[in-house]
Amino acid sequence: MALSSTEKQDLAGILEIVFGHDTAIHSRVNRFNERTMAAAEDALETMVRCNDNMRRLVTGLLGGASVLVKGWLREIVSRLRKELESGRIQFDGYACKVFTVNNWRTPIVLTLQ
Repeated sequence: MALSSTEKQDLAGILEIVFGHDTAIHSRVNRFNERTMAAAEDALETMVRCNDNMRRLVTGLLGGASVLVKGWLREIVSRLRKELESGRIQFDGYACKVFTVNNWRTPIVLTLQ
């Protein structure tokens, strides 16, 4: 099933918070697809593993589920964007964010071609 316009915008907002403003991603929001969502989900799983605050946020949005099942991001994409934009979550250190960006930016961009 294709992503809705709202899902694309929510995912773009999440990626901008995590990766910063990236023209290669931001200029192709209309090309976001299921593969983009899956790659973003994998990137966020990396952050969940190395960032305690992100782990608590995602677990809370998923109703306490501690095991992430494929498709979890699509289920909570709007709520996750709102929480991240609120600024209530602080990333635990820069290293986790840098690691995630370095390992997942290219796979996400490749889904947009």
